[in-house]
Amino acid sequence: MKSVFPRICFCLLCAILFARAVVAGEETRPLAIPVWVNGELAVLDENAKFLIPFENDFGNVIAGDFQDVFWLNINDAWSLVSRKDGVIVSDFSENMGRLLPGVFWFGQNGKYGVVDARGNVLHPARHEDLYTSQHGEYLFYREKDKYGILYPPQQENRETKRKTMTPAHYDDIDSDAWARDHGGLVLAQRGKDSWVIDLNARTEQKVPYAKFSGVLRDGHIVVMTEARQDKQGRETAPERYGLADAQGKLVVQLKYAWLGEPSEGHIAFRAKKDGPCGYLDFSGKEVLKAQYVSCRAFGKKGALVSQEGSDIKGKYGLIDFAGNWIVPPKYDYAYDSDVFPSGFLPGISFVAVESSAFFSPVGLFDTNRGEEVVPPQHLRLHILNEKLLSFVPANAPVTTIWLLGTPTQESAAGIMDWSGKVLIEPRDFNLFTLDASGKAIRATSNGIFKGGLQAIYDLEGKELARFGAAGPGDGQTWQTARIDPEAGLILIDQHTSDEENGERQVLRAAYTLTGKPLFRIETVECGAEVLEDGKGKILWPQDVTPYCDS
Repeated sequence: MKSVFPRICFCLLCAILFARAVVAGEETRPLAIPVWVNGELAVLDENAKFLIPFENDFGNVIAGDFQDVFWLNINDAWSLVSRKDGVIVSDFSENMGRLLPGVFWFGQNGKYGVVDARGNVLHPARHEDLYTSQHGEYLFYREKDKYGILYPPQQENRETKRKTMTPAHYDDIDSDAWARDHGGLVLAQRGKDSWVIDLNARTEQKVPYAKFSGVLRDGHIVVMTEARQDKQGRETAPERYGLADAQGKLVVQLKYAWLGEPSEGHIAFRAKKDGPCGYLDFSGKEVLKAQYVSCRAFGKKGALVSQEGSDIKGKYGLIDFAGNWIVPPKYDYAYDSDVFPSGFLPGISFVAVESSAFFSPVGLFDTNRGEEVVPPQHLRLHILNEKLLSFVPANAPVTTIWLLGTPTQESAAGIMDWSGKVLIEPRDFNLFTLDASGKAIRATSNGIFKGGLQAIYDLEGKELARFGAAGPGDGQTWQTARIDPEAGLILIDQHTSDEENGERQVLRAAYTLTGKPLFRIETVECGAEVLEDGKGKILWPQDVTPYCDS
């Protein structure tokens, strides 16, 4: 069998795709990581050793979530190559690209199909176009300007292979929403009708609502119609809310001006937009009449509500399922945790007590236990998970956010556990978020804006990687991090954007999930780039002179 490794060159079009690795301590499984330095490409292994050195003549390389093979472009055609010895396993296609980790599109005769990392054809090349949903949960395809869904890659098996989940008969699919938040339900449009596609049950059904409002909780999800207007733009029918079960079937009619979050068999409602609120059960029966100014989600002990009255006007307390006060009204504000970027943690609400016209310290109340769990004493709180909180104390130091070159002062945030033990002191960063993997914490000094100083921490508060830089930046160059638990890697990418070339993304550094640096690419004084291993040893080029000012 022919080996490609003696031929030593390629040009990389897809710069950051890699083979599977899993970290156990500092041990990793084999990796194949493409890198781009001074316009030259190479492939490194898990120890930053060259699998394919720089200065070669291959056309492209794509590695995915696999261990011992990768795709290599040889003479304008794609071949599956053994990582171990460079043997060509199979020749495949002239056109190819990555859809999802370990899942690729390929083209033949103007049509597109799907293949996995080992060359198994999941769907033959018969579709006009292929797409991934916004969050990579499923694939969908286009035929004659209509859309259909392929099976989610994790559901592919002998039964589903080469088949589609739905015909291409939809005018639009809401591919931007998280299907996981809706229990695997996806909304689609056929003409004027709305349909729900259940990715788990593999079913389709026409529904009387147009949108999901919120996420699936306690086996139910709030749904809504859209407001209607006449030709002059005047509203002829307001939006209305109802409740659907986990299969998308409507169980509470679309007749309410507002519905809260379903929890513990109850859901708050308003019959009129500015009217009082009460509670329904999941059959639509009114169990607590509309008598409150504001209603929050029920926990196992009760719900936080506010009610008019000479002594309690506007303040929140805890009622039980019969409407009796358990905790008398004493909070000025209360919010279900889902209204913050933290997402929803069942039974947890933010509460605040107004101490001045400019400051209302925030705490947390657990409606499952019926008690305050974090006293209202913080400037800001952000729930990461059931164990960790991001917090901004009242006396926090100040950091600077740069927006379009203009500095803005912002209080620094830190990380603590729910007992109040501080894991990361408020100092360099003003925003912490839990990574989508749930395995790490992201920190940034520039708030929700791109760029700035950033870091990755583990869940114990240990810093694993720090990248980017504080300051205004130029708006055209910034860095981001990708965390892949299965690959066992933290990958630092550099983005550049200009009118001529658009946005480009290039790998600049890699770390293990324990924070061990594998390699980094640095720019030296003359403008050339150098590839260094995790200890700072230069791997390439040894002489930077030919690459200065290139």
